[in-house]
Amino acid sequence: MLAVLAQGVSPAVGDEVLVTGEEAAHALRVRRITDGERVLLLNGEGLRCVARARRVGRDIALQIERHEQVQPASPAVHVFSPTPKGPRAGDLIDLLSQVGATGWAPLRAERSAREATKPRLDRLERVAQAACKQCQRAWTLTLSESLDFADAVKASDDAQVVVASPGGERYKATGAIAIRLLVGPEGGFAREEITLAHDTGAQVVSFGPHIMRVEAAAAAACAIILYIERVKDACDA
Repeated sequence: MLAVLAQGVSPAVGDEVLVTGEEAAHALRVRRITDGERVLLLNGEGLRCVARARRVGRDIALQIERHEQVQPASPAVHVFSPTPKGPRAGDLIDLLSQVGATGWAPLRAERSAREATKPRLDRLERVAQAACKQCQRAWTLTLSESLDFADAVKASDDAQVVVASPGGERYKATGAIAIRLLVGPEGGFAREEITLAHDTGAQVVSFGPHIMRVEAAAAAACAIILYIERVKDACDA
């Protein structure tokens, strides 16, 4: 089913939503939407609607047939990593969206090469929106401001901090409602950063035998965390 993103809308059953601009143009040009076709309408904030296209032209009128409000993913995994070079930054956001990460922010570590600038973040926002439709996820992956490692590694009241490192242990389920996952730059985290992670009570975890690129490491680690945490929840239930 074709998915359309209309941010900010909250329609009821029977309401009509008008899709305009680039979103309508994409549905017409690329997906070739037709009158009467069923469409999945998302608002990026938990709302999923099944709608039917009633008028297809420059704009598209969608009539809502049923809808549901989806709760945010649990646990919420917020990923912090250096920004990969070139188009790999978009790959990072796309992969994190696919595996179910809640959010991403640039991480400034000792060996980081660069961080995402405002224009670059704007482009990554568009990647997150496109991935939301492709994945048909109810909540768009959020992008936040960059943090230094020393700030990101500090645990908050409701979040467990996990630091990905080849020398770490196997991941152990925490039962936390939020997890802050820190993934290092090429060359990994500095020794002093790993020491700080241990001192602050973070889990220092190895997510596999191979050294992966940032975008692959972040997606793999996030997927493993979500799987293990949800298996624990299922067993506890």
